[in-house]
Parts: sequence; C-alpha cells; structure tokens
Amino acid sequence: MNLPDLWVVLDIGTTELKGALTNSQGEIEKESSRANQTINSLSGFEEQDAEKWWELVCEILSELGSNKKIEAIGITGQMQNLVLLDEYGELLHPAILYSDQRALAEVHELSEQDVFHEIKQKTGNEQGPSSVLCKLMWMKRNNSELYKKASKIMLGSADFISSKLTGKFFTDTTTASTTGLMHLSKRRWLDLSLFEKLALKDCFPKLPILISGGSEIGPVKDDLAKRIGLNSGIRVFLGPGDAGANTIGSGCGNPGKAYAYCGTSGWVAFSEKTPADPDCGVITLSHPNPNLFIQVAPLLTAGGNLDWFKDVMEYQSFAEMLDNSLEAKSTKLLYLPYLKGERSPFIDPLARGALIGLDTQTNKKILGRTILEGVCLAFKHCLSALCKDMPKQLILTGGTSRSRNFCQLFSDVLQIEIILLDKKQNIGLLGVLSSCGLEIMESTNNEKIEVFTPNKDKESYYAIKFEIYRKTYPRLEPIYKMLSSITL
Repeated sequence: MNLPDLWVVLDIGTTELKGALTNSQGEIEKESSRANQTINSLSGFEEQDAEKWWELVCEILSELGSNKKIEAIGITGQMQNLVLLDEYGELLHPAILYSDQRALAEVHELSEQDVFHEIKQKTGNEQGPSSVLCKLMWMKRNNSELYKKASKIMLGSADFISSKLTGKFFTDTTTASTTGLMHLSKRRWLDLSLFEKLALKDCFPKLPILISGGSEIGPVKDDLAKRIGLNSGIRVFLGPGDAGANTIGSGCGNPGKAYAYCGTSGWVAFSEKTPADPDCGVITLSHPNPNLFIQVAPLLTAGGNLDWFKDVMEYQSFAEMLDNSLEAKSTKLLYLPYLKGERSPFIDPLARGALIGLDTQTNKKILGRTILEGVCLAFKHCLSALCKDMPKQLILTGGTSRSRNFCQLFSDVLQIEIILLDKKQNIGLLGVLSSCGLEIMESTNNEKIEVFTPNKDKESYYAIKFEIYRKTYPRLEPIYKMLSSITL
C-alpha cells in the first residue's frame, strides 16, 4: 500500500485532546493540545460534550495543517463511550464515558439472566457498568424516547470524530471488544439472536462497521476540508482505541513485554496469543493483528486521584503537588484509590476511595505521599492479576511519567525496574502510525531513555503494605454496599 508521508495524528483523551504533525518516520514537527472537560451532572454520571471534541479537533487541525500539505489523519481515543447520533449524524446526547457508573442495576439484571454466561464466553469479558451493553440497557429503560430516536450508535471518541471527518460510521475491533457487543475470537458483532435475548434487537443495525485498528476509512469531506483550511483528498485512518495504540506505541505489540499507562485512568497490559481468563480480573481486547490479543488490567481512576488531590489541596501545579508530597517519609497510612469505583482486578462500581490509619501526625505532605503510594499499590494489584510471575521490567507511559520522582516511587512500590521510552508522551500517537502500517517503532520510541531501579531497602515495607492493601477491599466491600443505600 502506498502510505502517506505527512500526517496529523489525533488522540481524543479524557482530560486532553492531543494532535501531532508527523512524517511517516514518526518524527514530530509540531504539536497541539486542548483541555477536555467532563460533566458530572449526578453522582455516578460521567459525560462529555462530543460536539466540543469536534470543535477542539477542528482547532487542532487548522493549527497543525496551516500551510502544510497534510496527506492523512490518524485517530485514536478513549473507549467504552456511548454516543448516540440521529439520522443526519448529529449528536443526540452527551457522550456517556467509560467511567460512568449509572448502569449498576442493569449489571445486576444481566447477571441474573440465562444469557449472562453466554455473553461472557463470547465477548471474553465480564460486563460491568463501563460496558456499552449495560449503558444501552440503562438508556432503553430510563430514556426510551432518546433510545428509539437514535439512528447510529458510536462506541468511542475516535469513532465519532472519524464520522464527522468522513461521514462514514466505523469502529475498530479494539474499541468494540470493550463494549460487551463483539464476539472476541471471531471479531464480529454478536449474533442477532443474542441481541434479541437482551431485548436490544433494534440496536443491531445501528452499530458501526467493524474494522481492524489502523484501517483507512475514506477521505475528509471536501466541504469540511475547505471550511477548516485543509487540502481536499486527505485520507483518514481509524487507529485502534487508546489502549491498543499505547500497546503498540510502547513496543509491546508483540508478546514478551509489559507496560503500564498512568493517565486519568490507567492499566497494565501486554500482547499475547491467547485471551485471558475472564474470571481472573483481566480484560481481553482485540489486537489489530488478528492472531494476537491484548490482555489488560484497567484501573478506573489512576492519575485522576492525583488530579483530585491537587485540586482539593489547591496546589498550583501537578509538579508542586508531587514534589511536596514526596518530601514526606513513608508511614503506616493506607489509601485505596477507588474514587469512581473499580474495574480490575475486581469490578465494583460502589467502591470508593478510603484513607485508613489517620492520626494527629497526618498532614498535607503525608496525605499526598500516601495517595501516591495507593495509586502505585493499585497498579501492583492489577499486575499481580495479569501475570503469574511478576516481570523484572515494566515500561511506564502516560502523563505521570513526566515526573522522575513518581517513576522512582513506582519502581520502589512494585520492586520492578521502570523504563521510560523516548517520546513517551506521544506513544499513543506513534502507535496509531505503526498500526497503519508504518514501520517506525524500532527507529523512534522503542529506545530506553532512563531506567529506575527499585530501592531494596524499601522492599520489605512495600511488601507488607501490599499484603494489607489487597486484604482491605474485601473487608470494606459490605461497607461500600451499606453506604450506597443511604438516601440523600
């Protein structure tokens, strides 16, 4: 295939939309970003204005494409979104995010149906409130008029943006594998008979066309190109969803290496020839390579804990919060980072953050360090579910990898060498290019730029703390249920 040389690659993230002007060797000429905003209208509700995504994307494209002969646009973004469009492709409702937990009753309802085990077997995953399947069940029950009015169902932020650019409706199989609607091994939608059993038969024809991540879907619409100052005929490629793009971009697209992503959400993941056991707390995603799968243990709130603490304590910057917090010494205080529930290694939308061990000596710095340690312990918990034997090395990506102090803490808590890669902030963008067939990984971001070695004098302390950590949630689970029953 004759691949373009000059690209704009987009990542429609939860807190930020990023774009990069790059050539086919992965060399970035210019970058642009815009802040994204989440709407929390009710407890457990997490939404974003998808039209705002589009507005910001147009700004980024205009900025990066000015006076440049862009040949192609590649897109990735957050997955497990429910975006409903009318017959003209216009947005009907704010996008319901992966972190939205409103469909708790529907999860319970699904678990009691005969079809539950068949769904788990064929999708390869246990279904929780993050699942688009459960979100659709909620929408049908609670907003039937909107549910009926929807003509198209989109499943990720990249899907929506690609539809605006081309007027065509596709989703990639990585994103689709998170929804509870796709047969994992066959990489097609579940049979219509299953949609009938779920009382969602009318959704089946509204789903987008399934393609492998990195596929070309068409050109930018001519009228749109003129409106935002781009040349006509620009080719659009739909990359794998963010976890897939980061897996490939981190150099973990083939079996043998694991990595962690710590942004607003987080995960640990690697590529494998077989799916994971859906009962072990691990999610399996479709890999752009039809012979591989991505095994991933996702945290619902990772770096989001740090953003929350920064805002509550009124720190001026993320760096200030980190540096101040890590001035404190380790204590016996424990933090569970479940601010919005959790999805691995267990699914519990009722779980919440918890501080255990507060005393009169607890101050702002100690609280900060404890929260940072809690996030790292959560990653270790997920990694222990993902791997029978803990790896000796782990690649770290995402926004928190900007902090050398956090990287060292991450290494100390997990007692694993932590590796940073070149261009670590753009790994997802580079992963999109690679999925499109551009062989750039070996020459660009697969190079180690720094290695953090765990302090062995911390090993015993964090081993004890981890054992306490993993035993704490099961004891708090009934408390979370009781708290959720309180009517305000």
